[in-house]
Amino acid sequence: MAHILVTDDNDELRRMVMRMLAGAGHAVSEAADGGQALELCRAGHVDVILLDVYMPESDGLETIRMLRGMAHRPRIVMMSGGSRRYRLSDGDLLDHANMLGADASLKKPFRQAELLRIIDDVLQADAGPLARYRRLAADHGGREAQ
Repeated sequence: MAHILVTDDNDELRRMVMRMLAGAGHAVSEAADGGQALELCRAGHVDVILLDVYMPESDGLETIRMLRGMAHRPRIVMMSGGSRRYRLSDGDLLDHANMLGADASLKKPFRQAELLRIIDDVLQADAGPLARYRRLAADHGGREAQ
């Protein structure tokens, strides 16, 4: 399973998401802001980072910009539940995050099944074309093209 870093300034939400991911077999770490998240990404291997848009110290959009320069950039899933800080809707902010380099986005509140589906999607995208081809072939009776 994957190592997932949950980054959100809301302690309760962060712990709830960590329980969901750990229950699905993932290794999880936590950060309360983008600066902490960057330190953890630089210090060790992180496969996926769940990143809130709105955080007081270093917000998610700035953190995406910093992650893009890393040699091993984790997959990024941006989360947003709304705020008055920006004059954009959540949908617009999440679209902007995708343009900056997020691999997927989640609008809060979300269900566990939606979270796990998106994590699985970004991890499969990271597996590369040959792994996706083999998975597709296995899904269709194990037949591979000759």
